[in-house]
Amino acid sequence: TDYSTTNIQVAGVDEADFVKNDGKYIYVISQNSLIIVDAFPPENAKILSKTNIQGNAQNMFINKDRAVIFSEDSAQIPVIEEFDFVPRPRYTQQTHVLVYDIADRSNPKLIKDYNIKGNYFQSRMIGEHVYFIVTDNVYFYNNFIDLPIIKSSSKTIVRPEIYYFDNPEDNYNFNTVASFNIFEEDDKLNVKTFMMGNSNNLYVSQNNIYITYQKNLPYIFYQRQNEDRFYEVVLPLLPEGFRNRIKEIKNDDDTKAMWDKISGVLEEMYNKLDEDEKETLIEKIEKSIEEYEIKLQSERAKTVIHKIKIDDGKIEYDTRGEVPGYLLNQFSMDEQDEYFRVATTTQLYVGKSVMYNNVYVLNNKLEIIGELPSIAPDERIYSTRFIGDRLYMVTFKRIDPLFVIDMSNPEKPEILGELKIPGFSDYLHPYDENRIIGIGKETSSNEWGGVSVKGVKLALFDVSDVKSPKQLAMYEIGDSGTDSEALHEHKAFLFDKKKNILAIPVREIKNKPYYDSKLGYYRQRVWQGAYVFGLTPETGF
Repeated sequence: TDYSTTNIQVAGVDEADFVKNDGKYIYVISQNSLIIVDAFPPENAKILSKTNIQGNAQNMFINKDRAVIFSEDSAQIPVIEEFDFVPRPRYTQQTHVLVYDIADRSNPKLIKDYNIKGNYFQSRMIGEHVYFIVTDNVYFYNNFIDLPIIKSSSKTIVRPEIYYFDNPEDNYNFNTVASFNIFEEDDKLNVKTFMMGNSNNLYVSQNNIYITYQKNLPYIFYQRQNEDRFYEVVLPLLPEGFRNRIKEIKNDDDTKAMWDKISGVLEEMYNKLDEDEKETLIEKIEKSIEEYEIKLQSERAKTVIHKIKIDDGKIEYDTRGEVPGYLLNQFSMDEQDEYFRVATTTQLYVGKSVMYNNVYVLNNKLEIIGELPSIAPDERIYSTRFIGDRLYMVTFKRIDPLFVIDMSNPEKPEILGELKIPGFSDYLHPYDENRIIGIGKETSSNEWGGVSVKGVKLALFDVSDVKSPKQLAMYEIGDSGTDSEALHEHKAFLFDKKKNILAIPVREIKNKPYYDSKLGYYRQRVWQGAYVFGLTPETGF
């Protein structure tokens, strides 16, 4: 009666995957086919069916006797441009949403094929409703814009309303959000399209969809940057007499002539300063410009967050907000009660690299009400996990600080404690309320004073004493170059505390390279398979 399901982020919000399990049957997308295996009892296991999937199958949902498969292919779409007289081909990506009746597992039947221009982004399933997002570049040619439409069997069933926002983007995409009931027979879809930037992360709760991307203003916003910097930063630092002369010249309407006069004043000023005065002034200006550039870049290096309400298949745009920095992945976000919580990394370049990390709490209008900025300077976030009133965050440069952050007061998040150990964790997973599992890479110092990355590392942390977290156990797999898909994809991580099972796929580099006399060069010994552990705080891995 017990079986594994997809490792998801939010309870009740299923995530699509290329393998699913319902306790009796295992469903696998392999080589663009849906393969259904009768897996229980295991001694009688057998393949029941193999169904070819149109295009490049991505992943799927299984819900009772229904399967939903998302697939992509390139398509030649006929379009009729404005006042043209014949359809002409447009080559584009196309997403198919395929719904199968699998009541007879030996003979799945395709009952719906929804298709829309663009790339499949992500999807979620809540109860009987599937939500999916497709992104497409805004195609504009000869006064013709190819607008999103959803078809079923070549018949147009939805022309979604398109929404835009008063925030300029350097490049626009159509982000089409759609939902449907997996068991309804008719083609009843809820669909809305939003003109946004290039979406890169998604968080979905029971009530909301959050779409995020990096803020990217058009070039026109930066055209006056040097001019503004001169008047705001440089001019106030110049000797008073030369400063006043430049202010008078600034009123000149002819920009070219104006700068010729200003540069003449600057030359005269530098000629009258002795070497020490000149050096002191230049150092002061350079320092002020660096501070100005850091402030300017930090104001621009932001993540845009769009919030879309969902309820029983309904889709309604709510609001938008911004936070400084960029998000690592979906685990950088979390919703609790009326609050949305995020962890970001800010990285700036002002002649040198400036990097630090931040935690923000936003209210239901996506306004920042609490913040914890500038955590772990010169490091970036490698993994985060929000669990209840705590945030566990791993940053890395030379060592692995695991931060325990209290989120119980939304207006005042604070660091409770940190643990510094070699290596880093790419993914964090709860063991119980006082312990957390990390999976990443082990590291060591090398002979050149840098850091060498070694094998895959599993660690169990005790955070019961939040001011002094501890590493209870550690296990390292393989040498440098060893990898696991679980480091990059949380769905590849399987943990069952009740059964005391932890399993991950591994590509292991074993020992040192050996000389292959047949090929005439050194080769690495590579092993691929699964590592399966027992794990308890007392015995470790």
